[in-house]
Amino acid sequence: MSSRKWVATVANLLETRAMSSVQLERELKPRFRHAPNARTITATLAADKRFRKVGEAQASSLYRAKSHKVKVWGLRGVTYSEVEPYERI
Repeated sequence: MSSRKWVATVANLLETRAMSSVQLERELKPRFRHAPNARTITATLAADKRFRKVGEAQASSLYRAKSHKVKVWGLRGVTYSEVEPYERI
């Protein structure tokens, strides 16, 4: 089973604002040698009771022909703005 050392870092990032799983992936890549992808982040945060889904955001694709929705995550018990950049209220 892999170590999830990055979850504590995600909790610290979400102290100031909510972030999408893609944004979290971009933040974690330079910090961890084996950083998780957006799907792993979504699955892990969905199972962890410290986090909650704040909403969904559009993520553009590499080719810009299609976009898809990604989850926006925040900490349970914290209120965030409902529009991007989803700052803590």
